[in-house]
Parts: sequence; structure tokens; C-alpha cells
Amino acid sequence: MLRAWTAQNSASTNIQDEDKNESVDSAKFTKRQVLFLNNVAFILDSIGPELRSLGFSVRIIGRSPSDPVVARRTFASQTGADLRDLVFSGKVDILHINYALFGLLRFSKPGVPVILHCHGSDVRPSKEFKERIVNLLSKASLPFVDRVWYSTPDLARTLRRTRPDSLYMPSPVQPAFFDVPYTTQHPPRILFAVPMSHLKGADMAIAAMQLLVASNLGLKLSSYGFGPDATEASDLRSKIPHNVRILPWIEHSLMHQFLAGFDVVVGQLYLGFLGITELEAMAAGKPLIIGAGSSLPNREPYYRDDPPLIRARSALEVSDAVSALLESPILREGMGERARQWVARYHSAQVVARMYKDEYELVIG
Repeated sequence: MLRAWTAQNSASTNIQDEDKNESVDSAKFTKRQVLFLNNVAFILDSIGPELRSLGFSVRIIGRSPSDPVVARRTFASQTGADLRDLVFSGKVDILHINYALFGLLRFSKPGVPVILHCHGSDVRPSKEFKERIVNLLSKASLPFVDRVWYSTPDLARTLRRTRPDSLYMPSPVQPAFFDVPYTTQHPPRILFAVPMSHLKGADMAIAAMQLLVASNLGLKLSSYGFGPDATEASDLRSKIPHNVRILPWIEHSLMHQFLAGFDVVVGQLYLGFLGITELEAMAAGKPLIIGAGSSLPNREPYYRDDPPLIRARSALEVSDAVSALLESPILREGMGERARQWVARYHSAQVVARMYKDEYELVIG
């Protein structure tokens, strides 16, 4: 899900280091201070407690996800607030910057190792003027940080032109999503978890909704109604069939409970990769339909096998896939369980936190 960033949450939030039973191999990190700039894709909600259990003290400043209707600071205003908070942040052993647009703030902490974590639109090439400016600003900081990480495999080609040592770091999923029980809804409920953006495939999603509504299968359809650009989102939203429920912003702390109420989830349909919304749906045991894409292990060696999901190249294929899943509860439940196991192997908070720990150890030395 594309999450808007709040303008009102730039104050530091501490995740207290209360675990007194750190393992031996993490003991030397007990007093290591990690400062995160920006909570993108709810990374800190997922990985903060796990890092604490590994002996780290974690703090966060900057932007966090919030309701997209809430006005947010301009880039200049947010940068000024972040600079102030960084200067007065005290002792830091690692500065972990989420979203490369803010990478040049690394100079506010001289002598501190810096990880620059890229998440998508910050460095993903675009034809739009605004996004191209964001790309240029983001890429300007790449040579000046100690490590570059990225969270979606498609970013590797772009980043490695400047930083051949760029490292893929999977997005962590909170434990609560793996505990969502399997349920069957009557009538069947389908979630179109597609941001109202042409880049994410909203036009294909809307066409698929129209086909499903016309099929008279007695389904209940729900759709996200927001997107990164308010004008584009409004235009696309107006084309959603009137009997499709347009959802308000949902607090992330409630997302696992919310997903429990659906039988099938449709994710991004053009980019062809798994964002945090798709990963959370799979962790919750929901069969997932996303856009066409190449084999994941071929794109990113971190993975040994492809995720169990259905890839669709058109609105008709989306509609047909939904129908096929609803016709077979056994297929639906089996795919959902395999999806949950796959996410647990590669994206559970415990697995990813251990990867963070190992890389932090290399950076700190």
C-alpha cells in the first residue's frame, strides 16, 4: 500500500531497550544506538522490538505513515525539522536513513556510519518532472554513505550503476499478521489493495471491478481510494463502480484484523513486485493476485523460490483469477497457507532483524 507521510509526527519516539536477557552473540551491541530517520512502510513497527531483543537501542525521528487526507510538511520544512532533530539527537552509533530523498542529511552526523535505505519512488526512474527531481536529489547522496540498501528487486539495476555494493534488504512483516485465522466470508469479499495511481495499476483494477460487478456472482468488493497524487486519485476514484465500497484510511495497528475479513486480495497490477501491503496479505493467509512479473529468484538471489500467488496481465485475467479462487475453497486455503509460509521464510520480522544485526555489525566494525 502506498502510505502518505504525516506532517505532524517529526518528534522523536523512543523504543526502549528493556530486554535484559540478550544472547551472547549480541551482547557487545547492548549499548549500540541506532537512529532511524523516517518510518517508511512501517519498518520500525515490525523490526523495532526484534532489534531490541538483539541488544540495540532504537530511536526514530522524521516522517511516519498517516492518513493521506492529513496535510503534510513541504520537503523543505520537513528537511529543516529533521536537520534540527539530527543535530540534537545525541550519541548515535548508526544513522539509518529511510528514503533516499533525505540522504544528504547524513552530513549532519559527521563520523557516524550511515545506511541509506531506498524504497521505490525515491530512486525508481520516472518520466514525471517531479519524480525526476526526486530521483536526482536521491541519487546525489549515494556516493556519500557507508551502505546502500533497497527494498524492492527492481531498484537493483538503477542503484548498482552508482553503488555496485548495494544490498537487497527484504521488508519485515509483523508477527500479528501470521496469526490471522483462516475464514470464509459469506458472501465472498474481495479487497482491491491498489493505490489510486496509474503506476500501480489502478486503471486495470477498476476495469476488473467492473467485470466482477457485471458477473453477478454476489461478491462484496472493497477498494482503497487514495493515491500519491490527489488529483489523479480523485479522477480514478470517480470511475470505481458505485456498488464497490471505497475504504477510508486504516490504522496499521488494525490492519491484520481488517485483512481477516477478506477471501482474496488483489495487489499492485503494473509494477509486478511485492510491496508491504502484498506481503502482509500473504502473511495473513490470503490468496494474492498481482501484476505480471519475472521470476523473483532470477531478479534477486536472496530468494530461492517464487511466491505462491497468481499473476495477471489484464483486467479479464484478474476477474477470472478471482472467480477460480472463489470456486475452490481448497485451492484458496491451500494457496493462502503456502503464501503465509513463504513470507515467514523470507520476510518475518525475526528473519529480517537478524539480517539487520549482521549488517550493522559489519558497518560498526
